[in-house]
Amino acid sequence: MPDNNRRQTGDYSSVAILGCVVAMVLAITPLLAWAGEDATLQRPPRTITDITAILDQQKPDLAARRRLLEAISAEPPATSDSGKLAEFYFKRGQARSSFGFSPRQLQDYRKAYEL
Repeated sequence: MPDNNRRQTGDYSSVAILGCVVAMVLAITPLLAWAGEDATLQRPPRTITDITAILDQQKPDLAARRRLLEAISAEPPATSDSGKLAEFYFKRGQARSSFGFSPRQLQDYRKAYEL
């Protein structure tokens, strides 16, 4: 009798695994359709030359970095308009999030929400 229970449990576990595989395929299918027909899969870089070529293509935007730093250090506008203040705190929170200033980012988001 115990052998039958083991066999039945084994049968259910293989069905569960098959169910998980089917669920994963069904979950990824819309993503593949979203990518479009002309999307091609590319192999990941294999050598250090491939990696450095990719890094050389992606140069930092110094002007954008400067604008973000200015937004992070900006002081709130001297206005009593709660809409403008909320927008200021929200945008400053976004700038802070791009630099990883999470505690300060959350403070700005809270102030924007309270307004």
